[in-house]
Amino acid sequence: MLRLNTLLASRAEVKAAPRIQPAVVVALVYLILISLAEITGALINQAMGITIQTLIFFGLIIHSVLNIDNPLGKMLLSLTLAPMIRIASYTVPLLFARPFASYVFIYLPIALAAFLVMWRLRMKPPDVGLTIRMPRWQLVIACTGVVFGLAEYLILRYPALIPFLSWTNPWIPGLTLLVTTGFVEELVFRGVMQRACADALGKWTLAYVSFIFAIIHVIHQNFWDIVLVFFIALFFAWCVKKTGSLLGVAVGHGVTNSVLFLVAPFVLKGFGV
Repeated sequence: MLRLNTLLASRAEVKAAPRIQPAVVVALVYLILISLAEITGALINQAMGITIQTLIFFGLIIHSVLNIDNPLGKMLLSLTLAPMIRIASYTVPLLFARPFASYVFIYLPIALAAFLVMWRLRMKPPDVGLTIRMPRWQLVIACTGVVFGLAEYLILRYPALIPFLSWTNPWIPGLTLLVTTGFVEELVFRGVMQRACADALGKWTLAYVSFIFAIIHVIHQNFWDIVLVFFIALFFAWCVKKTGSLLGVAVGHGVTNSVLFLVAPFVLKGFGV
């Protein structure tokens, strides 16, 4: 009788053991594919990377159409925005005479695609954080961009994107970075993608979306920058989940890049750092 009870108990434990959801497996497969595409484009061959990203993009579209009425399909449709960012950044011609104009041409189609995904998935603006909540906390979150920008500069040591620093010189470039890399990328990752993945991935959503965001920074070819960006993305994702608003993280993201590319190269060098 004791053996029988033990056998029944062990079988019950096996039955009760949590199973890996199909959506999690599919998400991991696409994460690996996107990672391979990013590594290929950044370290091996850019044209090959674009080709792989394009195949992933169309694969995600087809796969999402076949599952569009369930959480898996919604997740897959939102993931199309990740390869689209890299395709746009590789293929849009850089306007060297007016370098910041290239950001507009890169991020405008991405913003339109994000709003189209919202429309197709019937997401309302508050669903993706397009609202103002807890304004004092949004200000605190936005200010973290200064620290993050300084930290990322100390890792990458990129030269400034402006010829000199003055009280008036960085405003237009800074505003461009705020709207493009700040607002659009936060709308894509912490807004649309984070919301679309929530039903399919549950508790893994924040880490998953943060890892995708970090892996697109392979283009900088610096391991420690990828690690830093992952934790910044995780922090931003947690902030959006807690506050329900993109305001703080969008400004914080824009400030991060403004400090990295416009301010830190002059200020830190002035202090001999």
